[in-house]
Amino acid sequence: MQQQIGVFSCGQCNGCVASEICGGCNPHCKYCCVVENRSPGRREVLTCYQPKLERWLTEVGSLLFDDIVAKPQSLPWFPPFVPQIKRGLRPLLQYPAYAVSSNIMQNEIVHGHDLSGKRSLLGIPRDSAFVLLLHGKDRDIEPLWKWQDNVIAAIKSGKFDLVVPPDFSIMWDEPRFEHLVNMRRTLQFFRLLQDNDIPTVPHLFWYRDIDLHRHIEWLTSNPCVSTIAINLQLGREDEVWRHFLDGLRRLQTELPRRLHFLLCGVSDPARIFEARSWLARSAFTSLTPYMLAVHRRRLCIRQNHVIRERRSASAPRALLRQNIRTVAELVHRGRPPCRRQSSKPSAPRGRRARKVPLLVPELD
Repeated sequence: MQQQIGVFSCGQCNGCVASEICGGCNPHCKYCCVVENRSPGRREVLTCYQPKLERWLTEVGSLLFDDIVAKPQSLPWFPPFVPQIKRGLRPLLQYPAYAVSSNIMQNEIVHGHDLSGKRSLLGIPRDSAFVLLLHGKDRDIEPLWKWQDNVIAAIKSGKFDLVVPPDFSIMWDEPRFEHLVNMRRTLQFFRLLQDNDIPTVPHLFWYRDIDLHRHIEWLTSNPCVSTIAINLQLGREDEVWRHFLDGLRRLQTELPRRLHFLLCGVSDPARIFEARSWLARSAFTSLTPYMLAVHRRRLCIRQNHVIRERRSASAPRALLRQNIRTVAELVHRGRPPCRRQSSKPSAPRGRRARKVPLLVPELD
């Protein structure tokens, strides 16, 4: 008789086919013993009571990583800070790399449209690396899995210098089967991009130590992988941040080689510098300089403090250039700005200015 899958419902772990890589049911799961878990505007969460589990297993092939083999490839050089942009504010500052999220061209990617003109449309200089982040909400990234042929055709036409695979969600309150399937799908999409000669890096995410251990084993078996991406946009709570910081430390200490890290979604300056103290080979992406410029706000350094002006008379294009320079300088220096202020800086042009943390939460 075929083994049943019950890795996330209390009392059904014995004899489960995924027991060796699961670690038991998730005590924080709010879907255990729930037959119907759909809600408007939300994707379907996989639980052991759904008949679609076997279909998902057939679709992903396995829950293991052993059959996913990375290929050697050349990647562009990244500065410590890679600004993320949206539309407008052309031309952009001459800078080594720019990143864009797939949600600004979601329909074009899903329908396989030609993206060859996106670089010039966004104003990205020819000498700058063009990075595509396949990140977003579930409603944005799930179609990428369903329409893979269209997605690959669109991405290849865009001639991106680097494509970061989708980060299929691993939520703290969801079943373990959902975690296992999405970790597998994320690495499968990495292999799909490589099979189509698209420069990419694996995106890693984990919930338990056993998940991190599996990633370490996979990285050990694939020594050609030199860079990994991690989306930390959901790690705003201190407990979650410590969880991932400990995992990053393990990746550095338990692997026989040093990795480069592309970290997305880290907003607190203290966290950025804490991560850089452990991960010297790390780069960060952020949309904050762009969004502040769009709202005519400027980041600047005064008396070793980061100041975000409430309003500036400068044009958004000029503000974006200055904001990028400010963030890049602070990330590159490797230490956070002072939090105490010896003398209050004067507000520019009679307007009030206030001290705020660098890279505040994204202004989506």
